[in-house]
Amino acid sequence: MRVYKYLLQILLISFLISCGGGSSNIEADRNPLPSEPTTETLFGKAVFIGTISNPDYDRDAQYPTWDDTDNDCISNRHEILIARHINDDVSYPLVLTESGCRVVSGKWLDSYNNEYYYSASDIQIDHLVALYEAHMSGAGNFTISEQRLFANTGDKLEGTLPETSHEFMAVSGSSNQSKGSKQPGNVADDGWMPENEDFHCIYLLKWVEIKFLNGLYFDREEFDFIKGYENQCSEVTLPDLPPN
Repeated sequence: MRVYKYLLQILLISFLISCGGGSSNIEADRNPLPSEPTTETLFGKAVFIGTISNPDYDRDAQYPTWDDTDNDCISNRHEILIARHINDDVSYPLVLTESGCRVVSGKWLDSYNNEYYYSASDIQIDHLVALYEAHMSGAGNFTISEQRLFANTGDKLEGTLPETSHEFMAVSGSSNQSKGSKQPGNVADDGWMPENEDFHCIYLLKWVEIKFLNGLYFDREEFDFIKGYENQCSEVTLPDLPPN
């Protein structure tokens, strides 16, 4: 009887080894290695360069918005509207609904085109690293909860408030649509940069910050384009984004 049990144990161990230990193959499939990965620096941050396979992209299922991360009745969209409001003109104060849960009007600068807007309905919240771009750069392999957190707070880990993240921009619909899911680059190479040239350095610093914090990959063309701005942007720093 002992011999029989011993043989069964050997067969079970052999089966697990041949299957990769059960869960290890599943984990490997969820986090596949990029092809020919390298590590180089952008603006002093070590970033990954390579390509990575991802599941199919499903915006609504994988990256739903907008949650109320701090449970104060104000959705993350409206938290960002509050934070990005420019309080320098008594003619355009920040106006909320009677409940205090939604923003109605105020003053916002679309840094992409350097134009002002005054109605919340004219403002869209742009994911600076577009959700599709993030997905193809590795977010497709985040867990479901990490994907939702990233879409709502700009960070795949808990603890970040959306208004403190460089991932979100309050911009006009035309700017948001013009940018779409494009990465920084020349128009001829199907890339995109803000029309407002004075914002280029901040835009690229934000891009690198978000990809760095979330472990997202850069392709070589994207990396080389941003690298070309390092000297030009060497004296520029990201602004502080305090919580509301």
